[in-house]
Amino acid sequence: MSYLSKNVIQATQIIIDNSGIIKDLSSKNEAKSKVGMLRAEELLGNGEKVWDESSLKTVHNGTKINRKAFEDLGKPKDEIPADAAGFMAHVERDAKQRSEAKKKEIKRSDYLKSMGNCEYRKGNYEKALIYYNQAIDVRKDSCVLFTNRALAKINLGLMDEVGEDCDRALRLNERSLNAVLYKAEALWGLGNIQTAKELLETAIKTHPDQTKRIQGLVVEEFGEAFGMLDFDLSSVAKWSKIFLKDLRLLLRYVVND
Repeated sequence: MSYLSKNVIQATQIIIDNSGIIKDLSSKNEAKSKVGMLRAEELLGNGEKVWDESSLKTVHNGTKINRKAFEDLGKPKDEIPADAAGFMAHVERDAKQRSEAKKKEIKRSDYLKSMGNCEYRKGNYEKALIYYNQAIDVRKDSCVLFTNRALAKINLGLMDEVGEDCDRALRLNERSLNAVLYKAEALWGLGNIQTAKELLETAIKTHPDQTKRIQGLVVEEFGEAFGMLDFDLSSVAKWSKIFLKDLRLLLRYVVND
């Protein structure tokens, strides 16, 4: 251990000993425990901790204490060490455990998503929906999971449920074109023609490189109802006939892996 590291730990130990932070953190009283966490954060700094997983070392830009690490205070296995070095090790160990848990979560949700995609491409939309539901139960921060589930719901005619999934996808990725297109289709299916038109017009402006795809969707799925959109539908008529003879058949193959 370097001279500087020893001094930092010693200084931290002095402050902890004199401030009662550990006592507050270890308290079974929820209010005292929260006060202890706030005091500990103030002591250690509000920066983020960056993990170098290859070496399992920690790079400090200050240290932000994870509140979840102390939610179960009062249980013997979660007792916080009373020394500064042990305290830091406790925080680092918790961060590593959460990192491993997140990896397992992603692996499990990816498996369920792949199963859902497989069923979707077979046209088994009910089964696909079940798998997507399970994947989202495991992981709620994936834009792709919500757009894939929205697509399954479109094919099942559950138009009134599509908008919520698309909105959640857009909160995770505001540039998700699939979320916009699926929401527009659902709105059209529910009779909200004007809102759907506005969404597609915005999509063309924000995704100019995807104009043909958007135009094709309009020509094949919405037809004359969207004839007033600000682009030349005739310019993509041939393209749409070739690639969008059956939109449902096309959609069967565009769920994201």
